[in-house]
Amino acid sequence: MKTRARVSIKGGPQAESAPKRSRFRLGGKIGLPASVKNFIGPKPVIRYSHYTALKVFEKIGFRFEVRRLGESRLGLLRWPLRKVAAGKTARRLVMVPGFGDTPLAWLSVLAGLKPILKREVDEVVLVDYPGYSGFLHDEPAFHSMDELLRSFNEVLHTLKPTILMGHSLGGWLAADYAIQDGKGAGHLKELILIDPGGLVGTEQEKANYQSLFVRAVQDGSRDLLPHIFAKMPFWLQFFEEEFSGFLKAPEIREFIESFGDHHLLESRVGEIRAKTTVIWGERDTLTPATWMNQWMALLPASANAVGILIKGSGHSPQIEKPGILVALFTQIFLGRAPLDFQLFPFWKVVRPAAHLDDQRPAV
Repeated sequence: MKTRARVSIKGGPQAESAPKRSRFRLGGKIGLPASVKNFIGPKPVIRYSHYTALKVFEKIGFRFEVRRLGESRLGLLRWPLRKVAAGKTARRLVMVPGFGDTPLAWLSVLAGLKPILKREVDEVVLVDYPGYSGFLHDEPAFHSMDELLRSFNEVLHTLKPTILMGHSLGGWLAADYAIQDGKGAGHLKELILIDPGGLVGTEQEKANYQSLFVRAVQDGSRDLLPHIFAKMPFWLQFFEEEFSGFLKAPEIREFIESFGDHHLLESRVGEIRAKTTVIWGERDTLTPATWMNQWMALLPASANAVGILIKGSGHSPQIEKPGILVALFTQIFLGRAPLDFQLFPFWKVVRPAAHLDDQRPAV
């Protein structure tokens, strides 16, 4: 795709309305008196939750570092699990959160996986974006997708992950890195994509996807959140105001506007060489579950691709269905093919052949 289709903030197609779910109720904003806000500073919920979490993590062996790349930077929350002998390359799992997200969203999954991770990898690294909802929330966010891609790939080339896992925007970045790795030394052995961006279905679906983010940077999180969760977690109301502030920041507007067709992966997915698992929330309406079909059709046979639909989950299974992800990842890290459970259908396994003749099966 050689044309660069920029997203217009002032206009553009209207997205489909948020799905109507009687169970989804966005609570009112949890406000504080202005005098208290002035005293505790901006983003108090994000600031103090992450400050407290980092103190706890440091006591159990985590360490946080910031990689500076010119004016850009990325945070790395590192969890060493085993000593690596001198001269040996660490077997490393790198986890990449989605747009606006924080590494904290993955901690319940990591806690459940600790026994298997200590057996299978030497270190876990969680990426933290500047300006998002994580530890670097006070830093300037990336102004463009090109800037983010350059910084991300530069850091990943030094980490040399053995297993790379990405969610949403993080899945897009992870797949882009896997494409480059497949052309080079091939350090990456396994790629796990969770509700990834990078492939966008039909032109109308692409327009709807773009329009959701256009509206979000104008109006805040209310229209976007129902597309992220099939059922919103109760605690999210405490973060809503700060997340809306993030979406309306000028650099986030610039970042959204910077996306073009040349960033999409359709023409390059076939260059991925790592074993690939694509996981999708069955009820995802931000990146619809039918988009898995395109991934499964374009991934090469050498990727030995497997698709998994998580029953009842929206766009964020690490928050909505963490126990299911722990069970899935345990099988994947042990080298076992995930199987359907007929008695307890928590997920559905989809093989590439199921998509070659029918590009849009009902989910």
